[in-house]
Amino acid sequence: LFESELALYIFPDGSYYKGSFFAGKAEGKGHLHNQEVDYTGQWLDNLPHGQGMEILSTGERYHGNYKFGEKHGQGSYIWEENCHYSGDFVHNMMTGRGRLQTCEAYYIG
Repeated sequence: LFESELALYIFPDGSYYKGSFFAGKAEGKGHLHNQEVDYTGQWLDNLPHGQGMEILSTGERYHGNYKFGEKHGQGSYIWEENCHYSGDFVHNMMTGRGRLQTCEAYYIG
């Protein structure tokens, strides 16, 4: 695939990537769908990188920044209707400043 080419790539298991490619890798804006996750957003070197949103097969959702395939920077994670976290992520971990609300408690810090 060539620079900035838009394409649909279907994997043997039926999952797919639809979006921009550069030098044969997902780069730019694209969408990945498989049995575990739906991800729509920015890509770099075949990894989520930049702004994106994922919805897991469990119904959990994340919207925010990615850095080389990891949740990194500002983001929001929702795992149940009234349980969510908005704030800093570093290497996929909720850390730093943020707001956490669970069914039992609410924390800002």
